[in-house]
Amino acid sequence: LKPDSAQAGPGRAAAMIDYSRDPVWLIPILPHGSVLPGALVRSLPAVAITVMLLSYERGVGGEDRVFRTSSLAHISLWSAATALGFALLAFRIDAAYARFWEGTTLLHRMQGEWFESASCLIAFTRKTKAARSAEVKEFRHTLVRLMSLMHGSALECLRRTSGETYYEVLDFEGLDMDSLRILHEAQELYGFHRVEVLLHMVQVLMTHNCMNGVLAVAPPILSRVYQTLSRGMVSYINAQKIADTMFPFPFAQCCIWFCLFHSLLSPFLVAAIIKDKAWAAVATLVPLVAMHSLNLFARELEMPYGDDPNDLPLAAWQYRFNGSMLMLLKDTSDHLCRMSDHVTLDWDEVYASIRAGESGTPDNEEDAARLQGRVVRYTTKSVTSLAQRRSVSRTVSREWSINIIGRNPSAS
Repeated sequence: LKPDSAQAGPGRAAAMIDYSRDPVWLIPILPHGSVLPGALVRSLPAVAITVMLLSYERGVGGEDRVFRTSSLAHISLWSAATALGFALLAFRIDAAYARFWEGTTLLHRMQGEWFESASCLIAFTRKTKAARSAEVKEFRHTLVRLMSLMHGSALECLRRTSGETYYEVLDFEGLDMDSLRILHEAQELYGFHRVEVLLHMVQVLMTHNCMNGVLAVAPPILSRVYQTLSRGMVSYINAQKIADTMFPFPFAQCCIWFCLFHSLLSPFLVAAIIKDKAWAAVATLVPLVAMHSLNLFARELEMPYGDDPNDLPLAAWQYRFNGSMLMLLKDTSDHLCRMSDHVTLDWDEVYASIRAGESGTPDNEEDAARLQGRVVRYTTKSVTSLAQRRSVSRTVSREWSINIIGRNPSAS
């Protein structure tokens, strides 16, 4: 966590591989994030052994088979052992994907809970902003910096990489020196968990500003913010469980031994059944590539907080959370949304417009007459001024449009 160029920022925050827009024929050959190159490297030695065995057989035995299967029972036994090995790999993949999905679910939940907490606290200071402007501003900026630092520290503690990883935080050097000293000593001298220290700092800040009147809200309502902070912390601890608890070693060891066993014995079995070198190479390569691909795929999914291309984009999440915190600091965060002067509050007109939007046309002539000149379609792209809104309201969006009820033709 450093305020320098080593941090992830705009354009530097890596995201997960997005292949949804790639052509179908291109996806099988995309190298980035693929496990196929590693599976090929592990499978090619067995293919070479198969070809060498067939070449040796032809040079020594001529047309007679040197490598023979003693009976059909041996082939059936081999097939059963292979099926058992693939069943082990399938179970490992299923468990790995469950860990991966739970990992991303917990982080999304943590981020949502902490953003909701910060948003509620910012909203609770709206009433006292005019009378106690300096105190409200200090509270908001302190809160946002602590929340950004807590979120970044949580991601840093979850990360499982070989080197150092930095996450962008919002000007934590703006905090007072005593707070920075406490944060440094808590981890470096006493070994305290930084996320827990920061959570306690946020709660102390909340309690202090509640007692001095900056947070103008009833204590029972404020208690919900403590609950959302707590739920976010619980989600983080559960994510820490995934980061700290590795996949059981004995099971992973059995999977690796199966891969080695299959890679060593497959050449002899294929050479005893197939005479043609090309077909023997294919028969050896395809099962081994599939087997090693499944094993490598499971290994990548088991730890979602690493630095592999298929791991979760933690730096991008931190950057997005910082953007959410910055949004709360803008003056427009205190804006009170109101209705337009030309809005209709008649339930029948609103209901008729929804029916018209579903079917494309009003249900009857009465609804059509009621809605005439009252429904305007406009795009949901950013509109920053009333003049722009009125200009855009005259257009029809083909991508994504919504109904605005109650605008007079003269007003639009």
